[in-house]
Amino acid sequence: MDILKHIDSGLLKNFPAVTFLIATACLVIFLFTYSNLTYYESMLGFVPATPRIYSMITYSFLHANMPHLLANIIMLILIGIVLEDSLDRLSYILVYLTSGVVAAVFDMFSRSVLGISASMPFIGASGAIFGLAGVAMLVKPYEKLPSALVVLFIVPLIMLAVDSPSIIKNPFVMLLVLMLAGLMAAVVLFEMPYLPTLAVFFYYTVFTLLFIIIQGFTDNVSYIGHLGGLLGGVLSFFLFCRKGEK
Repeated sequence: MDILKHIDSGLLKNFPAVTFLIATACLVIFLFTYSNLTYYESMLGFVPATPRIYSMITYSFLHANMPHLLANIIMLILIGIVLEDSLDRLSYILVYLTSGVVAAVFDMFSRSVLGISASMPFIGASGAIFGLAGVAMLVKPYEKLPSALVVLFIVPLIMLAVDSPSIIKNPFVMLLVLMLAGLMAAVVLFEMPYLPTLAVFFYYTVFTLLFIIIQGFTDNVSYIGHLGGLLGGVLSFFLFCRKGEK
């Protein structure tokens, strides 16, 4: 009982419960589906060639591999720390779901522009998370986030980068990626114990742009879908959130 008395009541009050539930759902679904992902991608992933209405929501709870899942969960937690206590639970869920739907629509149209196969499933929470990130930047642009969590986010990104054929084939590029990640991690950890929301998502954007420069627009990552999620989040914020939240 004495230990409980020392727990910060503010921390408990502001615990991002919805964020935790979404992250837990993504983890449980990943553990259930990863052994037969191809089957679940075709059934629950968003496939523009054969679109199903429900898949515009279910796809955002599927993930291709552990680095993909970890990167999204860490970013989701960072956003939840900033944003969830500023929105009611329904608003938060609506922003997440609407962002995912808009991301799927953008992915569908971008494939025709970029000449990417419409039969490849679109999966992952990134689009929905980009929407939440856009709202977090609107609502609390200068909220302080622990740098340790931001640096932790680098780990799955490095894992994804190392798995990329275009990086593996070029030792110079791989070394550049690792050095840049290490430098950014060192600066953040030792010089800035806390980072404002805007800086965190700028940090994320730098890595995303680096991936695009190295890989180009690939079939398995929908960068335009991510942009759609960002716009969907901002749109849903003004549509669904109460005046006091805005």
